[in-house]
Amino acid sequence: MTAIIDELIGGASPSMNEIVTQLGDTLPLLHDLEATPQDAQWHAEGNVLIHTTMVLEETYALLETELPGICPKRRAALVLGAALHDIAKPLTTREREIDGRVRLVCPRHEERGRAYLALSLIECLPFEILNSVMSLTGYHNAPKLLVVRDKAAGDYHRLSRLVDLELVYWLEVADMRGRECIDKAKQLEQLELFALFAKEYQCWDSLQASRWNQEIIAALPGYSSATVDFVAAKATIDLENGVISTPQEAIAKSYGYRDAYPEVVVMVGLSGSGKSTWIAENLGDHQVISLDDIRASLSTRDDQQKNSKVLRMAKELLREALRAKKRIVWDATSLRADFRSGVIDLANDYGALVTIAAFLCPAQELVRRNKARANPVPAAVRLKQALGAQWPEVTESHRFLTFDAQGNLLDARGCPAGLPYNLQAPDALR
Repeated sequence: MTAIIDELIGGASPSMNEIVTQLGDTLPLLHDLEATPQDAQWHAEGNVLIHTTMVLEETYALLETELPGICPKRRAALVLGAALHDIAKPLTTREREIDGRVRLVCPRHEERGRAYLALSLIECLPFEILNSVMSLTGYHNAPKLLVVRDKAAGDYHRLSRLVDLELVYWLEVADMRGRECIDKAKQLEQLELFALFAKEYQCWDSLQASRWNQEIIAALPGYSSATVDFVAAKATIDLENGVISTPQEAIAKSYGYRDAYPEVVVMVGLSGSGKSTWIAENLGDHQVISLDDIRASLSTRDDQQKNSKVLRMAKELLREALRAKKRIVWDATSLRADFRSGVIDLANDYGALVTIAAFLCPAQELVRRNKARANPVPAAVRLKQALGAQWPEVTESHRFLTFDAQGNLLDARGCPAGLPYNLQAPDALR
């Protein structure tokens, strides 16, 4: 970890300039914030650096007055979330005509920022904090949108799986206070409504989800942990979609699928991040569908000219395995959301339990490993992977596992019955 991270966990309050100085080599986009303009109607205060500095100062004020007892790691995550929440605006800011006027917009800067941090900060932060900072960055605009769009309880429950609702609420209070706009009071009022609804729907914390999981575990003695995880995941999804309102309904619905179903593990990670090694060590009883192997059977592993044919062949193999209710691994980088959804939607159509296994590997280690590979990935391909990466969301699959470059488990979501594949829990999960 860098010195500033240690200081933050210890309770320090570094300025935005200090954060830019100390993290700028790791996060070069920090140096571009000052040169990135913002729309005057939404951000009359000026460029992104000015806004971010104001948000950070407001965060420190809130920590003093509203959150004096917050635990050190959550405090560090909130501070870094404030400093980095608009990190991708330099990549996404552009002009767009709206109602006959040219405006500045930054579409999908939250999503781009989350992916950027996932691939840049893995060496600097304990994953528990990194995951929280990524979530705050990726979903910081969601609270007020739920209110503006009059979303139902299920949407609040879904968001609670993506981000700590209390932390993102406080970040957004600081975000709104740290700007100049004509409707600031109205937007702050929307945030208060968000907090009110989240508490009313019992998703301000994870207590309701824990209670449901306990009831499902108790109702399924003798079933495998995978089956219990599957039933619990379907219960969560059905609750979010407004299909059920009690865990007993989820248990009753499980009669139709819990005795026989296929399983699909979708690998996610840059080339060289350790996916294939982990498969060989942990999933020996699974059928591996490797896009690289199919590509090599047609020409060479680095031949990108036949990608459409490779994908068609891989999906046909997947369909055959799903029909046979096998355990399957989809071995590809799967860095784009549309590539993942094509596989996951097909698996869901066949009633499969879907697990995402995502790998985080520092950039320097990726370069070192690539040089040592029998079939190195061209630099242009690796750059394209990194720039187009869309880090997966926990809501994309039933279970979500995150690993470091050595294949060590960093985090596990959707596993109430215990860790799968004989994995060892990291200290943060014990």
